[in-house]
Amino acid sequence: MPAPPDPLDFSSLPQPVCSLTCRIGNDPEHGFRMTVTEGDNGKACVTLLRILQKDYFQGRPVSLVLLEPLTGRRHQLRVHMLALGHPIVGDATYTRDFQSPR
Repeated sequence: MPAPPDPLDFSSLPQPVCSLTCRIGNDPEHGFRMTVTEGDNGKACVTLLRILQKDYFQGRPVSLVLLEPLTGRRHQLRVHMLALGHPIVGDATYTRDFQSPR
C-alpha cells in the first residue's frame, strides 16, 4: 500500500507568512462567483496568509491557515486560496466539495 501524501505543500509560497496581492472581478462564466483578473480589470485586493498547521482531514491533506483580508472584496479569501491551488475545505461555491462538513 503506498504511503499517504504529505500534508498540503505550500512550497510555492515564499515563506509561512506572506502577502497575497491580485485583482479580482466578476467571473463571466459564473455570475455569483469572483475570479482573478488580468491587467486593470477588477479591483485590487490584499490578504495576509500565515500557515499554522499541516494535517489530514477525512483522509485528505489539509493546512490550517490564518487569513487576514486587508481589503474587503467579495469572496476575496476564497478567490485567493483557489488561485493558489489550495481551495477552502467545504467551499461548495468555488469547488465541488459537497461532502465536507460546514
